Amino acid sequence: MLITGARGTGKTVMLTVFGDKARARKWDVIEETASEGLCDRLVLELRSKDRMLDKFSIKPAVSFAGASVSLGEAELSPQTHAGNPA
Repeated sequence: MLITGARGTGKTVMLTVFGDKARARKWDVIEETASEGLCDRLVLELRSKDRMLDKFSIKPAVSFAGASVSLGEAELSPQTHAGNPA
């Protein structure tokens, strides 16, 4: 989801409400800023929240034709344990 708008139009307020609603539904919410080191901070946060992750990677992507920047893709893989089929 991409949220855009002029300064002061309520983008941050809207994201805060989204986060509150997600927390109410027992989702984990990460509040971050799109600044240098974002991917590293996301990986650290995700690893600290759920020690059950065996594999996590983020592949940033930049598109010049569409003039967009995104995290690209994220891959999460839960650890497999005895009694927990893969």
